[in-house]
Amino acid sequence: MTENESTKNVVITDIRMPLGSMMSFILKLAIAAIPAALLLTLAVYLFSLYVFSQFHG
Repeated sequence: MTENESTKNVVITDIRMPLGSMMSFILKLAIAAIPAALLLTLAVYLFSLYVFSQFHG
């Protein structure tokens, strides 16, 4: 390994973030999770329909 290819390990011990920014981030995260949950629910529903249709003719 050459000197330019060496890797360094980094450990994050603290994140300083204002409360307002953190609340905004969490709100955006919650809003983004809604469509993801709906798509996941739809995918599981369609998969279960396929599986049950295979067993019940």
